[in-house]
Amino acid sequence: MLNHNTGTCSTNTSEKKITGSQIVYKQGSFGVPYYQTILAGIIVIIALSILVGIFIVPILIHVPVIIWEILFYIISVFLMIFISNSWLIFLGCLTFVATLSFTITYHFSREKYAGLVASWICFFVWTFVALYQQHREAGYLAVMALESALGFVIFVGQLVIVIGFQNEKIIPSATIASFILLLIGCILHIQQRSNILTIPFTRPLLFLGTFVYFIGMLILTSRLYDEWREKKYIFWILQIITFFSGLATMFFGPMLEIPFIQAVGGTMFVIWLLEKYVEFAPWKDTFTVVLSLLGSSK
Repeated sequence: MLNHNTGTCSTNTSEKKITGSQIVYKQGSFGVPYYQTILAGIIVIIALSILVGIFIVPILIHVPVIIWEILFYIISVFLMIFISNSWLIFLGCLTFVATLSFTITYHFSREKYAGLVASWICFFVWTFVALYQQHREAGYLAVMALESALGFVIFVGQLVIVIGFQNEKIIPSATIASFILLLIGCILHIQQRSNILTIPFTRPLLFLGTFVYFIGMLILTSRLYDEWREKKYIFWILQIITFFSGLATMFFGPMLEIPFIQAVGGTMFVIWLLEKYVEFAPWKDTFTVVLSLLGSSK
């Protein structure tokens, strides 16, 4: 109601009063205390939870597993293909790999190459998503799936993280493949014109290619790697290759403005130098151990 004499506006439909520490809302002539509103909301949530637990959950339990799988595959494909939001696309990729992992575990757990097939499926699906959506996170997932298909594994347990390869025989081929991926990433980075591969795959190829390549070289150049115990010339050739690879990352990283190669490659190069120091320093007795720890030898 507008009062022409005072120029003020008042209404009777909604009014808020503060009395002491209690806030009271009045809707017309009915007053509802604030704490009662919260209590009513809690009661509604509890009632809905009981309703879902008693009536809806038993129905959902009896739905066949294959129906749930199809439903989650549809949801993941919808999020990956028909949504333009970056986070929802990434959520769709994670939903897809979770559903695929359940399918492999539930239906094909006894198959020998089930994990390998799953890695290749993820690689092709995520590659399509990365190209279609020009999505860099999907590109990271695609390159990770490719490295997994080549034998690279990361295992996370209780207070331990294991990084390496499935077996010794695949390390050379996986390392060479990672080096090729690194070269492709460098080509995409230094070329003048961008293309359909530039945005989704340049950084993933540079980062993961460098990381897996140097992990492979760290293992191949170790004295604990059994394949080179009777082939000393290969062992020393690999030492030289790793040394110049580390120098190349320190030199070409800043020159070509590729921070991923400089950071990851430089870190791995330092780790390799420390590994070589531990391998070749004398650790025969207490005196030589002390000298070795001080950076000297007898």
